[in-house]
Amino acid sequence: MKWIKILLLWLLLTACEPQQGKTPLDKKVVPKENNYSTKAQNTRYEECCQCNFERFLADQNIPQLAKAIYCNKEWNLNNDNQALALLDSLTAKNKTTRPFYFKVVTKTLEKSDGYFSEALGLAGYEFIEYHPQEFASYFDNRGCFTQDDLAAWADIVLMEFSIREEITENQLKLHEYLKSLRLSLKNGTSTQKETLRVFSAILTKKWKEFLRFYRQNNLHLPN
Repeated sequence: MKWIKILLLWLLLTACEPQQGKTPLDKKVVPKENNYSTKAQNTRYEECCQCNFERFLADQNIPQLAKAIYCNKEWNLNNDNQALALLDSLTAKNKTTRPFYFKVVTKTLEKSDGYFSEALGLAGYEFIEYHPQEFASYFDNRGCFTQDDLAAWADIVLMEFSIREEITENQLKLHEYLKSLRLSLKNGTSTQKETLRVFSAILTKKWKEFLRFYRQNNLHLPN
């Protein structure tokens, strides 16, 4: 748990840092917006028209928590059963709902804390491990899932690695994980392989930066 606390602190401190440029994954030029609400409306418009996520808001089978998270209404993850059910929905039997839940789970990172953070990290790690092509395919449509979403999933997986690696310099487990993803995606499209390449680069970079942050700040939390 203490590594999760340190990682969440680091994510909070780095969340507002300016990006150092986009990777080749983002080829579409997006005009700058000075008005946040306009930018948010444009994003929602793209999701509505290209992904049709809005149709799930009228579906009685979709939990209210998922709808609130998607719509950016007031929400929290205090109810463990409801929150953990969102993670289970990543592999829902109804495959048409999976992209919607993938978007919702991505958004949960914003308020992830405590026990849910551990569950989110493990769920994200295993989802990508067992469903690499499905994961990569979500980013085929840049109007539905952006590079910011891809970076969020790197943060999610990073939470699991912060536990497994025990904050050491050893990169072996990370490299083995990413290698297994590449092998599993050998029959994927060129776009999906590029998504995985970028994801791997982001995750590796974030892990190294987190290790540097940990060392430089000499952080120690009680067990």
